[in-house]
Amino acid sequence: MSQATLSTLNILQVIGFGVLTARLLLSGLASTYRYLTIRAAFECLRVGIAYSMPKKTEMYAHFYFATQPILWILDVLMLLEVYTNVFESQKGIASFSRRVILISLLVSAGIAALTFALRPSSNLSETLALVATLERAVNISLLCFIILLVGFLTWFPVRLSRNTLVHSTVFSVYFALRAVASLIRTSIPQDLWLTLSILAVSASVLTIMVWILGLTPQGEQVRVQSGLRRDALEQERLMEQLESINRSLLRTARE
Repeated sequence: MSQATLSTLNILQVIGFGVLTARLLLSGLASTYRYLTIRAAFECLRVGIAYSMPKKTEMYAHFYFATQPILWILDVLMLLEVYTNVFESQKGIASFSRRVILISLLVSAGIAALTFALRPSSNLSETLALVATLERAVNISLLCFIILLVGFLTWFPVRLSRNTLVHSTVFSVYFALRAVASLIRTSIPQDLWLTLSILAVSASVLTIMVWILGLTPQGEQVRVQSGLRRDALEQERLMEQLESINRSLLRTARE
């Protein structure tokens, strides 16, 4: 695998994010998947600029440091958007989930930042270490909530739009692969970083294609059911459990 392969994949990624942004805007889905649209547009611009900049320079490093926190914020907003769409009919669970996600992210990021609070430095290597630590904390927290979401959609027979099911599934795969790649990058030899980058960008290009092809205006109207196949009585029992949890959380929120 070569640098030329990575360059080609980065170009495809920029094009893919651009097409995804245009498709969401033109189809009217941008209002429903607002943060997916914003993130796709941001990534198109970010990757495009980074690709044109000379690597291993201070300018490239400062660009990375400046844009990475924006990406974290958009990741969080996308996850909150996914939870909101999935729990559209369970407002209590949706509200509780959003609070827990935000609190856990603030705590994990705060703990990570404290490890560097006593040794501030303008040195690039120190700044890179801080960014990497914060990124690891954010990724681990988000990954935990994605695993919970996947488990929920696998276990409970929830009725939701086909677009919501596609979006939540693709986002889970996209973020999980990117987060795992980020987490293992620091634990493998540097001569394997190029191979890891190629695999990560390839996965990104594939998930972008699924977003482009899978999210359609018609998909907002089609209702599908998540979860494992079960008989009607078991499905009804699980939905009663879910509604009971939702009612309890709604009562707690009002108190």
